[in-house]
Amino acid sequence: MKNWKLLLGLSMIGLLLFLSVSCGTSTEDLAKQVQAKYVSNWKEQEIPITITEDLVLVKKSNTEYTGFMTVSAYGETEQVTVNVVVDGKNFVSQIGGW
Repeated sequence: MKNWKLLLGLSMIGLLLFLSVSCGTSTEDLAKQVQAKYVSNWKEQEIPITITEDLVLVKKSNTEYTGFMTVSAYGETEQVTVNVVVDGKNFVSQIGGW
């Protein structure tokens, strides 16, 4: 059922995740924070999406990260791209194509 992508897309429009990030946060810790925020938002919005493979981020620049995670909903599984920008105190994250 492709409707879950539409549902997720609509829920993610204009939704940028802001969280406090400490200066010494590792890439792995940042990935955990981003992933936890997505899970929290999906639960809050009652969107039945689960992460089947954890988010793995790679640092692109001093402030940018990109990575992949695998999500499932309604019997379908998809690997999605996640882009993250950090300013030292906060981050903003977006799933590519949604």
